[in-house]
Amino acid sequence: MYFYLFILPLLLGTNGAEESPEENSILDDTELFLIKAMSTEGMKEAFGESSVRNAVEYDSEAGDYAGLSKVSHKNVQFVMYTRENTDMDNGTEIYIGLKDHLLTYGYNPSAPTKIICHGFNSDYKNGPGGQLVPAYFNATPSTQPINIISINWASMAGLHKEIPPEKPIIPNGQAHRQWYDIFYFPPARNTEIVGNLTGALVQFLVQNMGANVKDFHLIGHSLGAHVMGYTGRFVQEKLGMSVARITGLDPAGPCFESYRFACFRGTFIPINRTNADFVDIIHTNAGRFGMTRPVGHVDFYPNNGHHQPGCPGWWRPTSRAICAHTRSVKLMKDSILFPKFAFRSLECPTWAEFSDGVCKRDKRFVAVMGEDCSPKTRGIYFLKTGDRDPFNVGVSTI
Repeated sequence: MYFYLFILPLLLGTNGAEESPEENSILDDTELFLIKAMSTEGMKEAFGESSVRNAVEYDSEAGDYAGLSKVSHKNVQFVMYTRENTDMDNGTEIYIGLKDHLLTYGYNPSAPTKIICHGFNSDYKNGPGGQLVPAYFNATPSTQPINIISINWASMAGLHKEIPPEKPIIPNGQAHRQWYDIFYFPPARNTEIVGNLTGALVQFLVQNMGANVKDFHLIGHSLGAHVMGYTGRFVQEKLGMSVARITGLDPAGPCFESYRFACFRGTFIPINRTNADFVDIIHTNAGRFGMTRPVGHVDFYPNNGHHQPGCPGWWRPTSRAICAHTRSVKLMKDSILFPKFAFRSLECPTWAEFSDGVCKRDKRFVAVMGEDCSPKTRGIYFLKTGDRDPFNVGVSTI
């Protein structure tokens, strides 16, 4: 616990330059979509009326919109699963500084460690952890030790309400009442705090438990991908080394790539290829809830990375986008469970050239998306998937 109190000041550090809103932005298609999707009505469509009704009250003293939320171990939990404890409902909460507790509950410093992080308005069970934790245990031999840590920052990632204290700059004088209903921005700011705290956990496991920093694979969905980016930076700063791999599952676009004029002042540093020895990204809702531009050593764009087959039609835009946004988690899960049906992908400059068969299909230009992606892979890759789970079975992906 003392170690935890010691590191709290480090969690509020400012890595990188401050972002200012863009005063002269012209609303584009992405921004118009986000205005609707992040309005009260959009949130009701996505998460239900009860979620909006029970949204967290904005706390001006905590300074949520400045990225200075009140932080304690109650706000961020680390839930561990090992071969001795694989049940999603009975994970063991672990704490920075409690070495004996970790050993008692089966942490193996010699085993590979997966750290999984959920995104906006989710938690460690309903986010990627709920699918990836059982997938890893089911796909690996029972004799093979593995540590899986699922981050739960639900209380900092959920819906917020009330008009923020600092109005966003409205481009070209266009007034949209919905902007004052937006619930997303405090969680976006909190990614740095959660990422730094997770970095402190990795630091403790390496320095005090004997873990190898190269045995860590960090996996984050949506805002969780940026949490993992901050974790990677923290580890580099404190240990002078990088974790082996970070996988970003449709990293969140708003604030980190798009819609910045309405994100208030603050630091929004997206996940990027410098955060780990190898960074692989799966884009499934680019230009909506996810990022468009390539930011990893390798970026995969299944089905062009925008809309996904099997998701709702254009007349349900928010539900359609959420379906595509979460598809990245399902694709990662299928890559773990069904490695024989690999998500073979083709290096190609554009989707049009991929679809037209312009790009060469020999093995030099083919890579596997997901768990078995080679750390030597570089570039931009496209592939096709099925429209139902499992998305890689019975499908010719290239």
